[in-house]
Amino acid sequence: MNKPQNILVMDTSMSACCVGFMGAEGQTVAAVERMAHGQAERLLPMIVDVLGKAGKDFKDIDVIITTLGPGAFTGLRLGLSAAKALGLSLSRPVYGLTSLQALALTAADKAAPEGDFTVLVDTRREEYYAQNFDQNARPKDTERLCRAQNLSEILPENPYLTGDAVPRFVAEKAEENMKINHIPADLIEPVSVIKAFQDEKTQPLFTQDIAPLYLRGADTSTSKKKYRNLATQ
Repeated sequence: MNKPQNILVMDTSMSACCVGFMGAEGQTVAAVERMAHGQAERLLPMIVDVLGKAGKDFKDIDVIITTLGPGAFTGLRLGLSAAKALGLSLSRPVYGLTSLQALALTAADKAAPEGDFTVLVDTRREEYYAQNFDQNARPKDTERLCRAQNLSEILPENPYLTGDAVPRFVAEKAEENMKINHIPADLIEPVSVIKAFQDEKTQPLFTQDIAPLYLRGADTSTSKKKYRNLATQ
């Protein structure tokens, strides 16, 4: 990026509807509403509201960012469709990143982890979505779908965990007296994602290959495309 840009980010892949905007002048506006369902009805009104509070209109958007999953199937498809439609209608570039990566960037921005940590996302089933990151939110491995018993086998001693599934995991492992350090970042913060996009060190974490990331077996009938970013660098 050679000049400041007006950036819009959205996430509907988890148990919330998140929209954020950062203007070229530096102003930021964000809206985050927890909801298990109903993102389809809330996303566009939230975008309009956020842009209005920033004193901008759709035509002022320079870049659009969306999460790619994993997450709620309907919410994920909604967010991707909305981002692609806006990008096409406005002739603007659309970038994506995984939901786990977005949570890692939020944790790194808000909580400043001192070492490696793991993002846990609730699948609303028995499994977890999980991925390990270093303290700068760079991925150390790939996304995985696993049960609590399998997850504990790959976690380090006294792990640092973040994400909306941490309380459930803690409850499941209560009898084992497992020491768990909780980094409070259970929802994606849109402004943290935008700040990472503006940073040349973390911008390679974003992709223009806007394809949904599905990890659950029930979703494997849909084409799954995954990208790898800095994990091997």
